Amino acid sequence: MLRYTVRSVLAHKARLLLTAAAIVLGVAMVAGTFILLDTAEAGGRDLAQGRHRVDVTVRAVPSEEEVFSDETGEFVPGPPMPLSTVERAARIAGVASAVGVTVGDARLIARDGHVDGGRAPLGRSIDASFVPDLRAGRVPGRAGEIVVDRATADDEGIGVGDRVRILVSGGEPRDVAVVGVLDSPEFTDEVALVGFDPATARRLLGPSGTVGFIEVHAAPGIGERRLRDGVASALGGGHQAFTGAALASERTRPDDLIRQILLVASAVALFTGAFLIRNTFSITLAARTRELALLRCVGAGRGQLRRSILLEAAIVGAVAAALGLVAGVGVAWVLGGLLHAGGAIVTDVSGAAPRILPRTVATAMAVGVIAAAASAWGPARRATRVPPVAALRADVFTLDRRASRIRTAVGAVATAGGVAAVLAGVSSDPARSSFLQAGAIATALGVLILGPVLARTLSHVIGAPAGRARGIVGELARGNAARNPVRTAATLLPLTIGLALTGFLVTLAAGTEASSLDDFDRTIHADVHVAAAGLGPHRPRMSPAALDRLAAVPELDAVSPFRSTEATVAGREGTVTGADPALAGRMLAPKVTGTPLSDLGPGGMAVSREAADDRHLAVGSPVTVRTARGERAYTVRTIFDAPRGYFALPYGDYFLTSSDYANLTEDRGVTEIYATARDGVGQDAARAAAAQALAAHPGVEVTDRGEMRREVAAELDPALRVYYSLLGLVIVIALFGVANTLSLSILERVRELGLLRAVGMDRRQVRSLIRWEAIIIAGIAAVTGPVLGAFLGWATTVALGLPETAVPVANLALFTAVAIAMTAVAAALPARRAARIPMLRALSAD
Repeated sequence: MLRYTVRSVLAHKARLLLTAAAIVLGVAMVAGTFILLDTAEAGGRDLAQGRHRVDVTVRAVPSEEEVFSDETGEFVPGPPMPLSTVERAARIAGVASAVGVTVGDARLIARDGHVDGGRAPLGRSIDASFVPDLRAGRVPGRAGEIVVDRATADDEGIGVGDRVRILVSGGEPRDVAVVGVLDSPEFTDEVALVGFDPATARRLLGPSGTVGFIEVHAAPGIGERRLRDGVASALGGGHQAFTGAALASERTRPDDLIRQILLVASAVALFTGAFLIRNTFSITLAARTRELALLRCVGAGRGQLRRSILLEAAIVGAVAAALGLVAGVGVAWVLGGLLHAGGAIVTDVSGAAPRILPRTVATAMAVGVIAAAASAWGPARRATRVPPVAALRADVFTLDRRASRIRTAVGAVATAGGVAAVLAGVSSDPARSSFLQAGAIATALGVLILGPVLARTLSHVIGAPAGRARGIVGELARGNAARNPVRTAATLLPLTIGLALTGFLVTLAAGTEASSLDDFDRTIHADVHVAAAGLGPHRPRMSPAALDRLAAVPELDAVSPFRSTEATVAGREGTVTGADPALAGRMLAPKVTGTPLSDLGPGGMAVSREAADDRHLAVGSPVTVRTARGERAYTVRTIFDAPRGYFALPYGDYFLTSSDYANLTEDRGVTEIYATARDGVGQDAARAAAAQALAAHPGVEVTDRGEMRREVAAELDPALRVYYSLLGLVIVIALFGVANTLSLSILERVRELGLLRAVGMDRRQVRSLIRWEAIIIAGIAAVTGPVLGAFLGWATTVALGLPETAVPVANLALFTAVAIAMTAVAAALPARRAARIPMLRALSAD
């Protein structure tokens, strides 16, 4: 039996190649996910070795636990620390040196007079520890000297000795000399670095006499972890210490959400691939029923045949898994590039040397072998249960074409119960969310169980236009799809899953976008928005002169500046913002509890809902705010809700009147400005007038309300591109399944096709017949998949408490049309094979 199994594999290489290809696609997704994650983490460890030898980094405990900025990947400093903390750190046992680092807002003005807003501005102190990372020049040694990063130098054509202009903390442009170019792994390509000597950085970027964080270098023989523990213990509470390796790994490691998304996508791809493998074995074993019967006649037992078939599947699975592992490298590169472009991971691993761990190899091989063997078990068991004498008849090897009454009853009950549970769970009550989850699973399983029933019914309905359009060819295509509903259901299931996931995602995204836009329309009433160019964690400032020029623009009716600073609020660090409540409340009116924002008076504070819940604050609660100027007490008068989505209101977590804010800090830098247009002045005209008034301030960006709204509408686009790419692989597997099943069904239907040719059907009509069968199958998937996905997406939108729901019919129709068209293309090769079968050989086939 072992020799028979091996020879059977070698004798049917073309047939088994189709099965192997299905396994390759599923394993490639699984292996690619692990390779991507492991390569990214390996990049973090490599970065730790090249990260200019920083062993431990220390910062004051911040208000948020964020270690690296989601936008730039740069380390997020805590509240300013006095220079005395650096001196204390330098005296700790095991410390060779301690360097205080100051960071803030510093931006390079391009030669065309504008500031690049596409990369985050980063002003930073640079000392001698960066010398090995210099590509050219030296580190700055005095005021008026800077270094820039390699990417900035290349983009702007800057070299050592050039004179450039910079903006620092919203001030006026400064002329400085470039004395060095850094090429350090410390900085990502998302950052535009302007580096100063330490003394100048402390004077320009931060509160005088303070640093943002401390970089500690270990003495010989002292390990990172030992040094970290010693520094943390010596500095006491209020400080956080990180090893260099931990920071580098954290910086490049994809977060848990990305891991879950990739693993779920891998599971879905493998699940759809398993159905394809099962369908393939069902057809091939049905065609080999007579062969298996002959083996039974010469003494082979059922168990021997089942083991032989499972061994055959395992051999195919092992070979396919090895190929899938190789293909996984390409998948990892593609996914890495997509995730990096979408902002999901900081490091671009596309094209990098892949890191393939033994765990990845073992997982890929196990997945391939187990998936193949498990998928072949059912068909093997069914094929070996046919009596040998019955199997020798010419008409025995056809698949079961009847959906049992039990299947119909169970599927109907599961679907009806699932829909009822989903409708019961659409309440936003968290206690009832389990109804939605259980209902979604039950509904999906019900549709799966009802697959053959739906396939038979929908084949007649969806195939009717084919009969009218293509005559007898269309009628035959419709009849073939309905004749074997079990096989049709198995063929369309992977495509149904892909389209259902797409429908779910598109509907959920549409509801989220509609809700975000609804919040925006109800909250934002300003016509013009002005902010410092660039992204990042260091709040850029605009000079007071920019505010004065904007206030003098005749096209603007009211101008509301917002200022912000870091402070200790209720014992924890937070951002405090100040503005005129009357103006701010008119332009930006979120939903509030308590006093309206426009009526907030001296001594009162408005708190965001998130901060209030986190600090257990309510209307009437006393709050203490401490800054360098001292400590002041306020009373919570208002709690406001931030709008959904990524659009952030300028109020911050804690909002005060302008007069109360002025008592907290001497900083008069403006963070953001909102303005309304005068009556009769359109948004475009108001924006143009504001931009003209601020032409002398290259560090600001002016947008109108329409542009802000479009940004809100497009906020999900990067994430959706990643999700659609992952779903695309699932749909590719599904399309391959359609082509695979059609190819194998042609081998089963050789005599039928020969008879059709004998009674007058030409090759063109045979090709058309196969294509229309594929289109009918895709049409069934296009009806069931998007409808199921849209229903579950709508239910999830309601359960999340989003105020707006939307079913994007146009997008769903587009995806459906593309899937049907791609199915027709995928059927081209099987159709060509069917048309080329010689008539006489077909008629003489057993």
